[in-house]
Formats: sequence, C-alpha cells, structure tokens
Amino acid sequence: MREKPRAFVLSVLVALLGAVVAISVRKQHQSPTAISQHGASTGSFERPLAPDILDRSNLRARSVEVFPTAYSALLSVVQGLALGALVAKIFEGDDGAGAIPVWMQAFTSLVTITVVFYMYSWLVLVARWTPTIFDTLVPLVLGMSEIALVSQVGSTAWILFLALVQLAGSAAFLHSILRIRPDLFEHVSVFVSIRKLLLFLMLLASSSGGVAVFGWAWLNGAPAEQWISPFASAGGLVVGIIMVVASEVTLRRIFAQYGLTFFR
Repeated sequence: MREKPRAFVLSVLVALLGAVVAISVRKQHQSPTAISQHGASTGSFERPLAPDILDRSNLRARSVEVFPTAYSALLSVVQGLALGALVAKIFEGDDGAGAIPVWMQAFTSLVTITVVFYMYSWLVLVARWTPTIFDTLVPLVLGMSEIALVSQVGSTAWILFLALVQLAGSAAFLHSILRIRPDLFEHVSVFVSIRKLLLFLMLLASSSGGVAVFGWAWLNGAPAEQWISPFASAGGLVVGIIMVVASEVTLRRIFAQYGLTFFR
C-alpha cells in the first residue's frame, strides 16, 4: 500500500529536478562566460556583460528567449506528474480488472505521455513566440487530461479519456498554428512545412479523438466493451507512431535545407 505514494512522490521529485536542469542548461547557454568567449573568438565585445538596458530590441529578444525555458520547465513538471500517476497506477496491483487489458492500456498511456513530450520538444526547437497565458494553460490542460487518462487504466472509461487527450492535443496544435509567424523563419518554406505538419497533426488528433468518443458512446454498457479495449489501445499506439514519423520526416527536411544532418 505504501508503494503508490512513494512512486508518485519519487516521480514528482524527478519532474522538479528535470525542470531545474532545463532552466540551468538554458541559463548556461546565455551566461556572460559564453558571451565573452564568443567575443574573444570574433573580436567583438559590443555586448556588455552587465544586464542589458530594456529597449525595443531587447524586449523582443527576451520575450522570445523565455519561450523554450518556460515550456521546458512546465513540461518537465506536468509530464513528471503524469508519469508518476502512471507508475502509481501500475503498482496498485488491482486484480479486479477482469478481461480489460490493463497492461496494454498502461503501455498506450506511457506512449501518449512520451509523444506529447516529444511534440513539444521539437516545437521549441524550430519555433518560438512571445508566451501568453494560453502557453501556460494549454500544456496544463493537456497534462491534466493525461493524468485523468492514467487514472482510468483498467476501466472501459479509459477510451473516453484517451479521446480527451487527443482532443486536447488537437487544441494544442491549433494554438501553435495560430502563434507561429513567417517572419520568425529565415526560409518561408520552413514555415510552410511546419505549418502543414501542425495542421496534419491537428486533424489526425481531432479525428482520432472523435472516433474514440463515438466508439465509447456506442459501446458503453454493451457486451462488446470488454474486447473493444485492445483495439482502442492499438489505435492510440498507431496514432502516436504516425505523429512521430510525420514529425521526423519534416524535421529531416528542415535540417537538410540548412545543410545539417538530423541525427548529428
């Protein structure tokens, strides 16, 4: 009985540690030492080591630079909580699940958490904008839907909460589509590629979420609800795989356009 809170507390501590590491790494890349080394190599020391005076250009730069740091910290905490809830759910050892494939649902939930973190990871790599309140609310809502999904592992209601995660993910993709702008990209073609990818991911998430809602409503209380759960889990895995593959293909093209190799 004590394993559940211990696993949850451990995951929360790991999440907080990940947030601290993410912020520390980000600050290290912007440290005065790095700036002075850059000036020594280029022969230019125009930028002072003291904090810059706030002006138009600095305000714009700071507002964009805070984007990856804030997202990395927030995602580390939220995804850590979702993972902690999943670990706690697995160690509950509920034997009353009957024919419902608990482990398959748990694995699909783990893949879902991983895919969400991956999507935000590549997004902050290629796109940035000035954070607003929605950039805090969207990841939080998505994280809460993941925790709700994990809480329903072993239940037929898990299908409904899988749909909730997918629909929340669709809203997150829509938010990203509305925020990215072509003037933040050197090549307009890169902006177009990212926008098309986000649109594809949004449509895929919304359509799969809609199918899951319909399936749950149709099968709720029916004798078939026990054996349909494996197909729902498999469907969630397929959607996650398609999202990752589509993202990897687009990132390869973007890296190639800049003369870089994706895996180096």
